[in-house]
Amino acid sequence: MAAGLLWASTGASAADFAGAGAAIPDNVPAGVNIPFSVSGIRPSVGRLRITVNLTHTFVGDLRATLISPGGTARLVLFSRTGFKRNFNAGVFANFGGAYVFDDVAGADLWAATSGLNSQDVVPPGTYRTSTGGRLSLSNQGGCATFLNRAFAGLSGGQVNGTWTLNVADVVVGDTGLVNSALLSIDTFAEVLLTASRIPAPSAPRPRSPVAASKAISTTPAAVLPATWWSATPAVAQAVR
Repeated sequence: MAAGLLWASTGASAADFAGAGAAIPDNVPAGVNIPFSVSGIRPSVGRLRITVNLTHTFVGDLRATLISPGGTARLVLFSRTGFKRNFNAGVFANFGGAYVFDDVAGADLWAATSGLNSQDVVPPGTYRTSTGGRLSLSNQGGCATFLNRAFAGLSGGQVNGTWTLNVADVVVGDTGLVNSALLSIDTFAEVLLTASRIPAPSAPRPRSPVAASKAISTTPAAVLPATWWSATPAVAQAVR
């Protein structure tokens, strides 16, 4: 057969990219950037998640945003947790541990922090990304969002490069650290096949005239429609 090319999926593979720790400056909306140097990723991205090991008092002060190379796509992981129109203090509790943000099996961060006080630590674990709270303006913060919807459509050229986790403290009075971070990207591995390696479909086996006539002769005449008799008299005669 003529030569050709075909891409085929061979299963999933995962790659992790580490980010260094950094201090989070107090009351600086620009925050601190944690870079991840990503390479060797080919489309398509099947799943993306990020782990942030974080120590910081007063959860409601913080905003964290993941940004793809060149700023092509971005998503807020969490922001001003607990701030609502009718509750303008935000969550008093503290971050202290490893927090994984993942579309799969993640808990609700807003629900997990509800009712915690300034002596409490938000339980480390896996959480969904969520929309940010809006001080004195809205009760809509905390709605679930999707990492994969934000980033899975990026091409290989858009995925490879420097990713950025931006963490900002936007209220005066509390400080903390990003101790470490890990960006995990699962991809569907692909291989290039040539047409010569792809087996040609087999042709149907022809039936002999004798076999065909036997098949016709075993068909009960009573179940054949009247129009069939008039349209094919020669075959009808053979059946008789």
